[in-house]
Amino acid sequence: MKTSFAVQRQWMLCISVFLTSMKLETRAENELAGHLQKLGSHRPADQAVSSIWHTPAAEDFYERYVSRSMPVILKGAMKTSPAFPNWTDEYLRKKFGQTEFEVDLNKVDDRLARTTVMRLSRFLEIYQLTDTYLVQTVPMAMRAELDLLPCLRCGGFLHNLQDVVMWFSAGGTKSKLHLDTVENLNCLISGTKEWFFVHPDHRNLISLDRTDSDFSSVDVDRVNMLESPGLAQVPWWSAVTQAGDCIYVPHQWIHQVNSFQRNLAVNIWWTPMQSFNKSDCQDKVFADGVSSLDQFPFIPGEQIRMSILESILFRPGVFLHWITMAMDYSPWMMWNFYQHEFFLMQSMHLRATSILSVNLRRHSRRVFSQ
Repeated sequence: MKTSFAVQRQWMLCISVFLTSMKLETRAENELAGHLQKLGSHRPADQAVSSIWHTPAAEDFYERYVSRSMPVILKGAMKTSPAFPNWTDEYLRKKFGQTEFEVDLNKVDDRLARTTVMRLSRFLEIYQLTDTYLVQTVPMAMRAELDLLPCLRCGGFLHNLQDVVMWFSAGGTKSKLHLDTVENLNCLISGTKEWFFVHPDHRNLISLDRTDSDFSSVDVDRVNMLESPGLAQVPWWSAVTQAGDCIYVPHQWIHQVNSFQRNLAVNIWWTPMQSFNKSDCQDKVFADGVSSLDQFPFIPGEQIRMSILESILFRPGVFLHWITMAMDYSPWMMWNFYQHEFFLMQSMHLRATSILSVNLRRHSRRVFSQ
């Protein structure tokens, strides 16, 4: 009888401890600001990204914002581009309807989401009724209706242009919390975008657990602060862009974007610059019609080269991911990288140097023999 009573007491004690721990955990969840709420709910924005109502000259843009890694909204900057008044669904259907695009089948950013290829005319028929999301490099014919803003027309920007991408949906799209290793100017033709920014100084508070792609797997609609405690403390900046606005997103700034209404945007990526070339601006005179994007060279491979170098310098453990990707993307670019950057890597005395050398030699023999 005494033994049975002792067992009952032990069970009662275990149940009491369990219930107490559950209460403490529930209390901790309730007291943790922003827990299981939308990203940014943990505290009001510490700062709003500043806006200016003119498009600065290239040198002013570089000195005030790019060199200082400072985001800025250029209000109405996109309105001078022919695409801004013209790119309605009807216009796009008539002029570019036969152009094929790769389309995501999920509005929520999923780097592994299924995609399909369809004509723009088909996309325009279904995008308001489905979760389809068009994200692709802008075809050359459409670039003729997009102007390169004056702030990027000289000083070295033109030598570092990488890609121009169109983002088109019915709204309701959500990006992952991520960072870019390139500079970004995002221009909105229609709709609204809300931005969540984190300064690079606070990067240690955010776990970019998908290190192969520099993004976080956190659910931006229901942030689990127990799993991501740094997000409960991180200061953040807010921004809202509306139709006609462009926003400069400096590389290495962690950010997340939500889009609303019919949402059509075009962004330009370029390689980070170490300095501004003033002499490059002295002879740059653009006649009417020469400012359209189809007049300027874009070199996407440069992004991969910069990412490899950055990985070697700061994150040598993940740079082999970039090597594999680059080999598949552009073997000729990788061979050029091997010839020009190999000695720079050797000077760093990284073990990864020999690995890259072997991989490049093997891959070059396989590719160039085909």
